[in-house]
Amino acid sequence: MNTQSSNTVWHHATVTRQRREALNGHRAAVIWFTGLSGSGSSTLAHAVEEELHQRGCRTFVLDDHKVRHGLGSNLGFSIDDLRENIRVAFDGMIRRLVLIGPSDLPPALWGV
Repeated sequence: MNTQSSNTVWHHATVTRQRREALNGHRAAVIWFTGLSGSGSSTLAHAVEEELHQRGCRTFVLDDHKVRHGLGSNLGFSIDDLRENIRVAFDGMIRRLVLIGPSDLPPALWGV
């Protein structure tokens, strides 16, 4: 079942991944830390961010707390809300992502 809108048009941006990577001096990447609440995934993500920052990498940690204080403030912890929280987080430029995922599905099936 295709749920994509029939009037969706691909926008060809002038700032490409290649141009962004050339400006940053490194390739783009997502490092995804998963774990239950309180497991230390945010602490680990911030430690990795500090190391990468010291090496001259442009970084940003976007974790559940930040998403849930903004665009995801109306979401709970049901499977559908966890999927939506992940979808909302992927709407931005992300380097490391710390989110609670639907535990019954492998990440490849989270719908993002």
